[in-house]
Amino acid sequence: MSAVDFDNLITVEIDRLDDLFNELPSRQHAFVDDPTLELPGIAVIASRTNALRRELLARIASRKIPQLNLNNPDESLLLIPNHSARIFMRQMIATMSKIGFEVLDEATLGDDDWPRLTSGVNLLGLGSDGESFVGNHRFNMIETPLSTTDMVALIGATKHGTTVVLENYHMLRGLGDNTTTFADLRNAAVSAGVYLYMGCGLSHWHEVREKGGVYLSDLAECMTEAVHVADLITVLTPNVSGARAVVFDARYGAPWKGDLRTLLEK
Repeated sequence: MSAVDFDNLITVEIDRLDDLFNELPSRQHAFVDDPTLELPGIAVIASRTNALRRELLARIASRKIPQLNLNNPDESLLLIPNHSARIFMRQMIATMSKIGFEVLDEATLGDDDWPRLTSGVNLLGLGSDGESFVGNHRFNMIETPLSTTDMVALIGATKHGTTVVLENYHMLRGLGDNTTTFADLRNAAVSAGVYLYMGCGLSHWHEVREKGGVYLSDLAECMTEAVHVADLITVLTPNVSGARAVVFDARYGAPWKGDLRTLLEK
């Protein structure tokens, strides 16, 4: 990086501060209580059950749908659901409709739910006036497992600004075979300008601790390297109010702890 490039970075940072200070709506940001990436890289969302992380991953994916055709034509979305695209899409509809997943799954909708469902489906199913979402080339979904080598190649071939949501880490074959695999995924994402979100499992240790605290060492064994590589790690555990979230952000020295609902409303 030349001195000129470094000076340009300083200018970009000052512009960012100015935009945030003036609450410019076009300026995207990711603070410590937000489980989204500010810059290209890799974020891990971990939980003991798939349902908890699916809700947050679907929220992240759903955020991008309205932007594909409307505000930012450079953005793209790639979804790799956990074997069942229908379940992940059902979660996205529930998220956009502000209806509980169980309500939609069991079809126990009340009178007030139907208008919200209609609105949510329209938000997911429609793009801009000139392009239908179903014909949008910037949206793609892969329903088959990939090798880590294929995933690295896929990331490298995507457009800059693409958000990739991998619902479950077991969709990647060979993830735990090499200690550098996770670093390869992260480096590929940074090089391609991709925002990669990956769901993964959690050990049982937080369930037997007296205060139920979670630590980075609770991640699934094959995700050990993520502790040293990931830009963001969000750990979700159930509690009486729904779910508790602990966000480990590489930019900060201490994790953020709070309610999952807080993250979903960001």
